[in-house]
Amino acid sequence: MNKKLVIVIPYFGEWPAWINFYLLSCSFNPDVDWILYTDCGTVDSLPSNVTIKEMTFFQYKKIVSEKLNIIFEPESPYKLCDIKPALGYIHVDDIMDYEFWAFGDIDLVYGRLLNYFLPMMKKYD
Repeated sequence: MNKKLVIVIPYFGEWPAWINFYLLSCSFNPDVDWILYTDCGTVDSLPSNVTIKEMTFFQYKKIVSEKLNIIFEPESPYKLCDIKPALGYIHVDDIMDYEFWAFGDIDLVYGRLLNYFLPMMKKYD
């Protein structure tokens, strides 16, 4: 069976001061994976369920432009919010082994996600 859930997050700039707290909350969800596309570099104590794919913001914009067949040239990474619903399509090669995908952000502290979402995931696609 495929893995259950992956959360896809493009994030460019600098890691915020709370990044270790964010990653700690990810570690308490061993049945969920995260993929971060970033130019922020690696972090100490990266949980095994979090993958960092290093690239520049320019490289990421090029990937988005090619995948969506559009010109995607925002000046600020903040505009990545506009493409969140398309992240599954943009990153299909990275998420194809998962039953479900989601987008997220790094300004959260997660509880046990599948305790909440699994009943809905079984009912809805």
